[in-house]
Amino acid sequence: MKELNVIPIRHRFPAVVEVPEEVLPATTDPGPVRKKRDQTIRRLYITVAALVALCMIQWVAIYLMLPSVF
Repeated sequence: MKELNVIPIRHRFPAVVEVPEEVLPATTDPGPVRKKRDQTIRRLYITVAALVALCMIQWVAIYLMLPSVF
């Protein structure tokens, strides 16, 4: 596998350098990252739904209190 690792000083463009397989990092399992992302999105949806519900309840309360103001 080839990577752009070193930019020699005397060249204008990056040089392609051979990198041995032993040096390359092992690929990681995306499962835990995906699980954390899904949990975060689910918590965000729950928070947004709770805020929307709270705002709707407040608007209903304000609407019901308006006749007592006049």
